[in-house]
Amino acid sequence: MATLKSDIIEAKDSLSISDKAKADGDKTGATVLQATATYVTKAGIAAGDIIEITDLPPTAVVVPELSYLSFGYRQEVYDGAHISVNLGYKGDTSIGRFGTANISTDGQTLHSAFGYNSSLPGLKVATPLKETTRLVSKVNSLNVQPGTELVFGISYRIKG
Repeated sequence: MATLKSDIIEAKDSLSISDKAKADGDKTGATVLQATATYVTKAGIAAGDIIEITDLPPTAVVVPELSYLSFGYRQEVYDGAHISVNLGYKGDTSIGRFGTANISTDGQTLHSAFGYNSSLPGLKVATPLKETTRLVSKVNSLNVQPGTELVFGISYRIKG
């Protein structure tokens, strides 16, 4: 049986004893924060519409695999309701950088994580933001009544 090491352990093992505390703080000491935004649908929302979610600070790194979309916590949602959205940066030509979330009452998928979109080349590496950046969600398809509450949980890490 082999013992395998992650990049963090390899880096720590390669340092002298006095340097052990100097391992990359972004990997070992980052703080994960979450912005929780709510959007209540209005009449006329359609596929292709953009929902502006939140602004993230410079140096933040989006963590899409911890980010999610769900129906409102205390809201009754009618049978057949569904929505599919992509997550990305405002002005990005490929909104969907951070994947797609699909929620539906039919399959009882009331909560869905995003995650990287593996079909977009070069977008699989999380990089720190250079400036305050707005995250947006593009509606792919939907069947929701006006007044349906959507909750976006956007996770991001910062050095700390």
